[in-house]
Amino acid sequence: MICHKSDSNSIDLCVKSLNDNKVVIIPTDTVYGFSALVLNESYENLNSIKIKKIKGREEGKSFIQLISS
Repeated sequence: MICHKSDSNSIDLCVKSLNDNKVVIIPTDTVYGFSALVLNESYENLNSIKIKKIKGREEGKSFIQLISS
């Protein structure tokens, strides 16, 4: 799901999508951000596979991860 800040319900849509274990794509001024839940190793692996498929990214290439805590 692509989440645009111009959508009046963008926060609710993002939260629902993340809770449904979907990848959320967030456009910024420079690049698109990809957001997904990482609750445990299983989630991390599954969502990593989803993002790589969306981006057409090579298997061995890692991601930059921004984590709040």
